[in-house]
Amino acid sequence: MILISWTCFVATESYFEGTQLLSDVKFDQGFNVIPACHSNPTECSAGPRYRLFNPFSTAQNKSPSWEIVQWDSRSNLSSDGTFISDAKSKGIQWATEDKSFILFQDGRVQLAVNAYHEYNCHYKVPDAPWVHLLIQQTIGREGGSVPLSEVTELRWDLDVHLLYMDQHVQSGYNSNLHAAIFPLYMTIQNLVYGDPDYGKYFWLGIGLYDDRVSMTDLYVNGDAGTGSLIYSPAFSNVASKSVGSGSMVYVSGDMMPFVRLGLQAAVERGFLRSNNLSKYYVGGMNVGWEITGLNIGTIELASVSLKQYTAQNPRSYEFNRDGNTEGWTPVSDVEQLTNGPQNGQWMLRPNGSDPQLLSPLLMLDTMVVKKLIIRIATGELSEEYLQVFWSTNNMANSFTESASFSIQIKPDDNWQEYTLDLSSNINWYGIVRRLRIDPVRTGNGNSKAKSGQLPNEKLLLFDYIFQPELDQCIKWNDLILKYENDRSKRFTELLVPTINTIRLGIIKTKNNIDLEWLIKSMIIIHQPVLFVGNTGSSKTATILSYIRNFDSQYTNLILNFSFRTKLMDIILFRKPTIFSDYRTILQNDEPKIYEDLQDYHAIKSIFDEIILEYKDKYEYIDIVFFNDALGHLTRIYRVLRLDRGYLLLIGTDESGKTITY
Repeated sequence: MILISWTCFVATESYFEGTQLLSDVKFDQGFNVIPACHSNPTECSAGPRYRLFNPFSTAQNKSPSWEIVQWDSRSNLSSDGTFISDAKSKGIQWATEDKSFILFQDGRVQLAVNAYHEYNCHYKVPDAPWVHLLIQQTIGREGGSVPLSEVTELRWDLDVHLLYMDQHVQSGYNSNLHAAIFPLYMTIQNLVYGDPDYGKYFWLGIGLYDDRVSMTDLYVNGDAGTGSLIYSPAFSNVASKSVGSGSMVYVSGDMMPFVRLGLQAAVERGFLRSNNLSKYYVGGMNVGWEITGLNIGTIELASVSLKQYTAQNPRSYEFNRDGNTEGWTPVSDVEQLTNGPQNGQWMLRPNGSDPQLLSPLLMLDTMVVKKLIIRIATGELSEEYLQVFWSTNNMANSFTESASFSIQIKPDDNWQEYTLDLSSNINWYGIVRRLRIDPVRTGNGNSKAKSGQLPNEKLLLFDYIFQPELDQCIKWNDLILKYENDRSKRFTELLVPTINTIRLGIIKTKNNIDLEWLIKSMIIIHQPVLFVGNTGSSKTATILSYIRNFDSQYTNLILNFSFRTKLMDIILFRKPTIFSDYRTILQNDEPKIYEDLQDYHAIKSIFDEIILEYKDKYEYIDIVFFNDALGHLTRIYRVLRLDRGYLLLIGTDESGKTITY
């Protein structure tokens, strides 16, 4: 339904998108590789490097911003790559017996480590260094980082997919010592020249994967290798499912709350001196394998992004992740038609007189942010005005008419883009902390997908029909007429409108739209139609209703075949269901009431009495009432009691057909 962007006044109008802190997010310039070594990380990084080129890139050649780290490995990635491909894209692989690194043309990377081979099939001793395979880059001021006191959001976005994991557990395994982890870190670093803590930092991490747990918990501890604090919030803060599930996991979250918590912990524990955010920047990042066990594992990363947003360069809201409302909340008279946004659209319907959407906490510098762009489709029955409110405090209910802006909108099913010049209101000043959007006062919310578009209110295309005369997709549900019982009709002529009867086209729909496309299509091409369904699913009623409206030049021949004994009958009806009204059959003055007669023993006495009376009035008859015979008699009696009831008894000679009837 809605997309929200901001613009400012410069030489030409530009959109705010935040600042991407990662250089070369598609790895066009390839990688500088730090050779494998067993020294400390600082000494390893100071050694000579070699480059892995991206053979798929068409960008102008520059120095790589990405590095590959392979600390404490026994081998170096070969600079001679091998071309490969998977179902999505071509790629190039650099590999040794110990590890593999794959870069795909579409920007995905795969990191694989064979620690079983690295450690020569034996667990490493407790104090020995462990194997790493990481990618990293330096950010800092040169990379666009600003003092974190100015940052409103610091957001990770990436896709993580565990493709393979073999723990290779053997004798000597200790879960406290042996593991495979795949963390994502950034450094929060003091970059104020002359400050006593200049250059010092703490690690702000996310435990993407740990083979010992489903999802990592909060971890706060010192890092012996660098002498810095590690602060890693629980993985559930940034993802809804475990990477260990083996499916693609979307990781997304604002890290600024954890910047503050981590900095506070670093100061309290003596790792840093000041918790003044204006001194700290994002210094750099790394992500990849750290393995102390004998694990063999592969993880794929895609769409890796680290964006910083400020009051002067705020975030736009595109709702392009399924289920993610990006902090916006329906607070009044709004019904979500789906579980959050789907396929880049957030479908909402007013269910009252004052629908409202509330923004998350914002920081918008009104000296820079001048306009709001909203893309919306409102439906044909909507009112013609959209209103935006703003507040310079963070209270959710502190909006006034004087700090608002209204715009006329076009009430139709097509997507429209509206630009609101908020700066034309004298009350658009200061730092705006909240927005409220009242999309429409009333409306049906029925924005229909046109030709060339896919509907997204329902999960399946099968839930829709495309109507060429209206050039739009209609939900089958919307075509069902309200059922009104006609007491003048026989029971067999009644047909309740359902989605299936509408699809099959045997009754008219709303607006008298004739949808006999399925049955008609089969009849036109002279193909038979077979309806399959459970008992009571209107197979017979559907066919009979269609035949009644058939061309009078044809003569209808209706043959009724019924095979009533199914596996379900055998399993579910081991205890017999004997439902009939013959308990009082010999008492003419008693009403006939259908009831459950419980078991065969209860009804055998009834039939014994019937046989005795028959012998007295007519002739001698000899019949043995075994259970199957009682069941057959009950069914025969029930069918013959029905209006137009009839049945055909089939069986071998001497099977009791005549005497049963």
